[in-house]
Amino acid sequence: MDLHEYTEYYYKNAGKKIAKNFYGEVRQTIKILKQNPYFQISHDAFRKVLLKKFPLIIFYTIIDDNILIVRIFYTSQNPEKYP
Repeated sequence: MDLHEYTEYYYKNAGKKIAKNFYGEVRQTIKILKQNPYFQISHDAFRKVLLKKFPLIIFYTIIDDNILIVRIFYTSQNPEKYP
């Protein structure tokens, strides 16, 4: 699922407030990554960051000083599906 799909999921299943909180946390996490993209754990060619209030992992890579979000996973998903 992508960011839009996760936001829609939270909106439909938990309400507008939770969806808004989720989207805000993702935006804040991305803002932190922009300031210091290399501080997170490296997983092969990818790095990952955990959201604080939601059970999700954002996998990203850095290409020419740009952050590319590769995938967003629930922490309960099979790690073999991780990038």
